[in-house]
Amino acid sequence: MATGRNTRQNQVFIVKFHYRQDKERALKGRKGQRTFRGHNILLFPDVPSSVAKKRASFADVKHSFWKRNVKMVTQDDGSLQVVHEGVRYVFDCPKEAQKFYDRNFPDEAMDGD
Repeated sequence: MATGRNTRQNQVFIVKFHYRQDKERALKGRKGQRTFRGHNILLFPDVPSSVAKKRASFADVKHSFWKRNVKMVTQDDGSLQVVHEGVRYVFDCPKEAQKFYDRNFPDEAMDGD
């Protein structure tokens, strides 16, 4: 059990697996919640800095899509997936996504969004 001044705050641990298959097994694991001694455990894979930078490059256009309530998700490789009128589009470059936005939402594009 954790001891210290603030035991209710989430604790972060960085774990390095020696074998890749062990890491994959831990991340896949059982669906649902994992617990240890009554505490929930959440596992997240490491994101390379190149992917984090690619995700961040989509911030402006994602905000534009968000304001129009367009469904979107940033994928594991950093690309942006957008669903518009029932069709799924995947963009590897923020400029491509912005061109798509400008074509499909011309009134909003002229307002400076």
